[in-house]
Amino acid sequence: MTVLTAVLGLFTGIVTNLLSDQIPPDIARFARPLFAACLLGTIVLTVLTVRGNRGDGGNRFRPVKVRTHTDPIALGVHPAEQIGTSRSPAYVERDIDRELGLMLKRHGFVLVVGESAAGKTRAAYEAMRQHLPRHLLLVPSAAAPLTDLLDVFARTRRSVLWLDDLERYLGTNGLTAALLTTMRLDGRSQRRIVATMRTEELGRFAARRQKAADTESRIDLRDGRTLIDQAASVKVDRLWSDRELSRAAALAADPRIAHALPYGNQFGLAEVLADGPDLLRDWIDGWAPGTHPRAAALVAAAVDCRRVGMFSPVSRDILVRLHERHLAERGGALLRPEPLDEAFAWACETLRGQTSLLIGTPDRGYLVFDYLVDRLQQTEHLQDIDEDVWQTAATATDATEAYSVGVAAQNGGRLALAATSLRRAFDNSNPEAGVRLADCLGELGRVHEAVAAAREAVTAAEQNWGTLHPDTVSAKRTLAHWLNGSGRLREAIQVCEELLHYSVASLGESHVETIGVRYQLGLTTGLLGDPRSAVRLLTGVVEARERILGPDHPDTFLARSLAAWWISESGRPAEALELYHRLEADRTRVFGPADARTLHTRARVAALTGLAGDPAGALALYRRLLVDRTNALGAGHQHTLHTRSRVALWTLLNGDAVEAVRLFRAVVVDRTQSLGADHPATLISRLLLARSVGESGEPAEAVAMCQVLVTDSDRVLGDHHPDTFAARAEWARWTGEAGRGPTAVAMLTALVRDYTELLGADHPQTLIMRNNAACWRDSTGRPEEAVAVLRDLHTDYVATLGPDHPDALLVRHNIAYCVANTGDKASAIIEYSALIADLTRVLGPHHPDTLAASSDLGSLTGSAPRHPGALSLLGTNTPSHLSTTQPARPAPHPPRAVIEGLGFEPFDLRIRKRL
Repeated sequence: MTVLTAVLGLFTGIVTNLLSDQIPPDIARFARPLFAACLLGTIVLTVLTVRGNRGDGGNRFRPVKVRTHTDPIALGVHPAEQIGTSRSPAYVERDIDRELGLMLKRHGFVLVVGESAAGKTRAAYEAMRQHLPRHLLLVPSAAAPLTDLLDVFARTRRSVLWLDDLERYLGTNGLTAALLTTMRLDGRSQRRIVATMRTEELGRFAARRQKAADTESRIDLRDGRTLIDQAASVKVDRLWSDRELSRAAALAADPRIAHALPYGNQFGLAEVLADGPDLLRDWIDGWAPGTHPRAAALVAAAVDCRRVGMFSPVSRDILVRLHERHLAERGGALLRPEPLDEAFAWACETLRGQTSLLIGTPDRGYLVFDYLVDRLQQTEHLQDIDEDVWQTAATATDATEAYSVGVAAQNGGRLALAATSLRRAFDNSNPEAGVRLADCLGELGRVHEAVAAAREAVTAAEQNWGTLHPDTVSAKRTLAHWLNGSGRLREAIQVCEELLHYSVASLGESHVETIGVRYQLGLTTGLLGDPRSAVRLLTGVVEARERILGPDHPDTFLARSLAAWWISESGRPAEALELYHRLEADRTRVFGPADARTLHTRARVAALTGLAGDPAGALALYRRLLVDRTNALGAGHQHTLHTRSRVALWTLLNGDAVEAVRLFRAVVVDRTQSLGADHPATLISRLLLARSVGESGEPAEAVAMCQVLVTDSDRVLGDHHPDTFAARAEWARWTGEAGRGPTAVAMLTALVRDYTELLGADHPQTLIMRNNAACWRDSTGRPEEAVAVLRDLHTDYVATLGPDHPDALLVRHNIAYCVANTGDKASAIIEYSALIADLTRVLGPHHPDTLAASSDLGSLTGSAPRHPGALSLLGTNTPSHLSTTQPARPAPHPPRAVIEGLGFEPFDLRIRKRL
């Protein structure tokens, strides 16, 4: 039509010019301008026509109206058996069609989600044809890449951008959350994005959050996740409902539908029509000896490649090399494998329609039918894929695909390989990779490198998206997190506070990233020694997420978990324990009993059970958890190793130091092998091993172990890292227990100074060191001095944490004991009596701290012997030089963070990812 218009315009102009001399003057003055207009129109139309048909310039595509597009196969629908010229049967109305139609009318961005061959693409296609027939259809292709189409889409008043398999089009050179925001696709706009995504691919994006939930350590809202969250989403079920099957039966005149109907109760009709189950069965049957075992092995290799992030066609040479392992594991030569060319031919042979196990050619490479990938991922883990496949993915892919390989490697626990691939992607101008890279480095224990990578990610985000963009906010949150991990808490809180100001201003109070910043601020506030303020902040986060995301959203659960922990740290362990019981029930209901998030909550329940006064109960819970984590995650998983460490710790806190030494030695060996000798988790395991050795009666050996540990922690983490301080505190303790009390006082006094400089005078860790130093003053014969220091300390505890905080009550116990050592028995009895009344009120009459104080009072009055093991929760020993007829001195109170072990589990408050 355009060409015809141009020709007619040119003809009209020429005729008008030729006849202009024969036209009367009063008409001619109109004819010549008409000629000029026709000629100009001709030139413009001709140029546009040429540009529209060029293969190497212009827009390089010719959009059509939706109503004129009649081939669903061309838009990604799986082909069915061809009958005549028809490659797809009549459409069977799905239950979600009405909801999908309303979404297309009201929302600018609609995402249809479902398993492979569930019928999601066909449902989206039919809805688009019904509700958007007059829109221009824009479809990315080699001739019309998304970068070109996005510009056209943004400038076209009524158009629909079709993105089948949305994940292929996300990222820096595709559709981003920032770009989506600029398009203003609200209900008033006539532009629509219609996208589809397989459930497994959606899970790959959520795996960043799943990873955060598995490790209870951060909320991962990268651009892809943020963009997906902005879509109006509808899910197409793989299995068809009775209503849908009834509607399909009405169309059984089509033999393809008639063939699929008998399988309706076992499979979805769409997947039967796409040959999914038959091809899966062919693959499984192909392993039989003498049939097609080599072809089955080639398909298995292709599935592996797809699962590790290789989304482009895989070369024949790579498949040939990788398939040998699969073939050997199944029996090798005993399977009587067919020749290689025959194997490829069989794997690429189409079944009825145009679907095959492998799709491709030797020249272009091969892709595997995604239905097989989805089915395998339901039963196998990424960790099961052979190392050779991962190494191939890291070296054989280009820099663009390095990001997807890095994400898969991170989710598969291969952090070193992930860091290498993500660095490659980041250096290739993929700013999303920077945050992932920081997380990988941090999880590897290289926290200072993680901070550096996070700073790079922030810079890249600001350059690409600006200071106030959600991705920039997310990158800064990651920086704040790893500043926490490196012990730079004051800098972290400054980043959080500035970030909250900008996030509120640019995104609003209710934006998910703003709420995420408040979450990070709550975590950092607690780490800086203000648990009550942390509880207030996190309670607000819980309320906001329940309102915006829903009560069962994973991020809501994360906020509840962290809020409960800081409630415990603010001196209310019984209340926190009840909150964790509720959270465990909710996560079990939503995720199932074997989910990593549910198992993590059980770990918190076990820990709080011990801190609430039942160390034996804590040990029993951790032992049961160890069995379940081993079954669910494997013996070598870091969560399983962490649980072994907790079993060892609570074995120690139950009084069996010898067994704890044995358990901790095994944990140190296994963590050294899996994480490396310098990983923070390995260093803390060595600290707890040294403690166990000391508790077993070998303080001199514990001193030697701690001295080496301090040197290593200083080298790896820095001299001002909290874990280095914890090692120094342990060294000071065993130095005192080895008979060098004055030296212990000097070491602890230096620690008080350093903690004050790092965290502040009122931080709980600073207060704990002041308590420890005072106790050792008493043990060196200076009880009056100890009492004075402890009374000042108690005043500060009350001001900071409140009079009923367990640590404040412990300081009162130490005061009463030291008063008795001054010889003022009457005053000591008064102190103990008041203390026991408050301990009974706050902790209960059977709590170990209450029993310990009662035993000490009985020793003073001669009415009862000292209660055995009364202070075992705190891992105390009575120094041998003290008379057993005197009330036993509460040993220097070790840092609660070390006792509880807030590290090395998903819920890690010091060195791991955001919760």
